[in-house]
Amino acid sequence: MFETLKSIDRDILLAINSWHTPLMDTFMYYLSEKLSTLITVLIILSVAYAFYKKSHLKKAVEFILGCAIVFACADFSANVTKHKVKRFRPTHNIEIKDRIHRVNDYSGGKYAFFSSHASNTFGIITFIYLCVYWMRARYKLLLFLYPLLLIYSRIYLGVHYPSDVFTGSLIGVMFGMIVYYIMNLYFLKLYEKKA
Repeated sequence: MFETLKSIDRDILLAINSWHTPLMDTFMYYLSEKLSTLITVLIILSVAYAFYKKSHLKKAVEFILGCAIVFACADFSANVTKHKVKRFRPTHNIEIKDRIHRVNDYSGGKYAFFSSHASNTFGIITFIYLCVYWMRARYKLLLFLYPLLLIYSRIYLGVHYPSDVFTGSLIGVMFGMIVYYIMNLYFLKLYEKKA
């Protein structure tokens, strides 16, 4: 069973990685490697500004602190897990690395499981989703388009298996929810704003 799942994981990766064009190569590379941090920071600062305008500076600072805690938890857990599990990235896996289409000769770090890009962005976006009480749910769901596109780019670039990004996404959502509930209970107290 494990070998079957591993084979499916590899087949999905190779299929997505093979659907490349020069335009998509450039877009996915820049999204994943050059712009992801900037985009994430701009989203955080935009929401912090909204908190400042809707409430006051203290709420904006608490919100930014919550995002930093989510990031620290998600990133730390991803890096510890990578060095404990030691699953090679597809671009470092001797069985398939020659079948991977590499963009700009990018191969990522040595280990893949689980994706810190996935855990960090899904964690922060989950935290934001839960914090922005003033937005309608259907609009808040649009926030998840960004991390979904980012994790797709990681597979597209051949630096993560689908299971790496799926696991990272789940871990990120978990940290986003945990930090939200703790921060909301002791600091943000957003439920008071809804009343």
